[in-house]
Amino acid sequence: MKKLIFLLIAVIALSNCSAQTTNNKLNIKEREKITNNRKFDIEEYRKVIKKNPFADRMLRTDKNGMVIEMNTEYDKSEIIGYREDCSYPHSPYTYSYKYNTEGYLIKSWATFYGNMRVGKMIEYDANGFKIKETDFDAPYKFSITELVNKMQKDYHIDLMDKQNVFSINRFDHKDLRTAYYEVIVYGNSCAQKIFYYLDGTTGDLLFKTSRTFGDEGMKGQELPFDEYLRKKEGK
Repeated sequence: MKKLIFLLIAVIALSNCSAQTTNNKLNIKEREKITNNRKFDIEEYRKVIKKNPFADRMLRTDKNGMVIEMNTEYDKSEIIGYREDCSYPHSPYTYSYKYNTEGYLIKSWATFYGNMRVGKMIEYDANGFKIKETDFDAPYKFSITELVNKMQKDYHIDLMDKQNVFSINRFDHKDLRTAYYEVIVYGNSCAQKIFYYLDGTTGDLLFKTSRTFGDEGMKGQELPFDEYLRKKEGK
């Protein structure tokens, strides 16, 4: 039996900013094609939790090296379901699965560098049929793959290695009607961070600046994106 560190299970999934959502009205044959039979092993989970009564999560590493975290989901003190988060040690992707109290999959999505949801989030009904799809990539014509390739080619930064990167975010600015990528990497000094702002549609580099680690957001210190907006307006 695999060594338990506090445990979970995994596979693959898909799915920050404004997203495009579709409710799917499908005929029976179409629904049959997209039914999802993934299930949470509640009994195995309870066995492990019973051995660790103060734990509400478990971790394990599968035979392929994927780290799998399994959690209990609560609403106040009531259990409302379970969740799995699956990732490889140096990969920026995390694949997440949410289950109801009976262990049936009700939602799946993926994130890139923590909180940035990418790809499609899929929601399922109690029978495992897909009922809703949210495309988090829709507002960004310049894809994650293109971003990875550009940063590698133009700036020799490997976004697929988490050791090189502090964080990556994307967002849209409603007033400017523009979508942006924000890539923050470590500078030559461990006390420095380099900020890259790219157009989310074209991939063009719009602005590059740096900050001493921890300075951004401090009183009197201009935020990097605010610096970009000020210089863009010629102030």
